[in-house]
Amino acid sequence: MKSDLIIIVGLVFLVALGIAGYAFFQANTQNNITVNKTSINRSEPTQGGGGQGVISSQKSS
Repeated sequence: MKSDLIIIVGLVFLVALGIAGYAFFQANTQNNITVNKTSINRSEPTQGGGGQGVISSQKSS
C-alpha cells in the first residue's frame, strides 16, 4: 500500500510540474515573439525559454 501511495504522489507532483512548466513556457513565448526579433543574443543566455524561442524562430524564417 505504501508503494501505491508513493506512485500516486509522484504522478500528482509530475502533473503539477508539467502544468506549471507549460504555463511558464506559454508566458515566455508570448513575450519572446517581439523580444527575439530585436535582441536574439540577449534573450538566449538569460532566459531558459528564450533559447527555445530563438530556435523555433530561426526554423520558421
